[in-house]
Amino acid sequence: MKTETKEVGFLEPLKSAIALCDSFKNIIIKTAEDYADAESKRKQARDFKAALVLAYNQHPTVMAAKEIQIQRKSLEDRLDAFNKDVKSGPMAKFEIEQERIRQEKERKEAAILQAAQDKENARLQKIADAEKAAADKEAKRLAEIAAAARGKAAKEQAAKDAAAAKQRAIDAAAEQERTRAEAAAAPKVTVVVEKSHQGVARREIFKWRLTTKTGAQFIKGAMKASDRLTAAGINGLPAHLFTLDPVLLNDFVDSQGKAAAIPNVLEVKSEWV
Repeated sequence: MKTETKEVGFLEPLKSAIALCDSFKNIIIKTAEDYADAESKRKQARDFKAALVLAYNQHPTVMAAKEIQIQRKSLEDRLDAFNKDVKSGPMAKFEIEQERIRQEKERKEAAILQAAQDKENARLQKIADAEKAAADKEAKRLAEIAAAARGKAAKEQAAKDAAAAKQRAIDAAAEQERTRAEAAAAPKVTVVVEKSHQGVARREIFKWRLTTKTGAQFIKGAMKASDRLTAAGINGLPAHLFTLDPVLLNDFVDSQGKAAAIPNVLEVKSEWV
């Protein structure tokens, strides 16, 4: 391939370098002289290369290209600085201002939402307070009704208890009267004529001791009329004896004899006189 120097603008002395390269096809080494000649041509090639570099660097076109490259690099640096300054200067300020505007808008919107939420919470709280007040009022009304009902029931129960107590008193009085009547109708004196003492009349009398639930004791002859006892204070007392006094107790024992005895409560003994 033939190279024309005018295509790149090489100097005329460098045309011999092209001829050297073209001579490669003619190199045939058969002798030492041929070898030395080939080595000499290699040295020429190295020298031509050094001359080529020097000629290239000094070529007006190359030098102009280097100047253009310097100008290009300077312009590129200025363009880079321009982009950087625009980004970090006006654009950055604009972005900061837009971010401030966005945040301010968000704060205003959040404040509006919070105000609406507070208003809704206040409305719901007002409803809850009204419902609680109504519930408290209803609870108070029901409590008053219940209290009135309990008072009425208590009064009715008290009236029933009073009537029952009165009836028990009437029944007790009737029973006491019946007991007295039975005691009066029963024989109180038994006359026994002993064989060893014919013609001498003797009678059996009864003595008693009464013990209450509290351990208090009462004996015949020592018990006062004011010592009125009730069935609640005495174990095993017959159901018809709601209250006891000395006269009633004497009549009961005299009418029943030793059969009136109640273990650990009413002790009855007799003797003949």
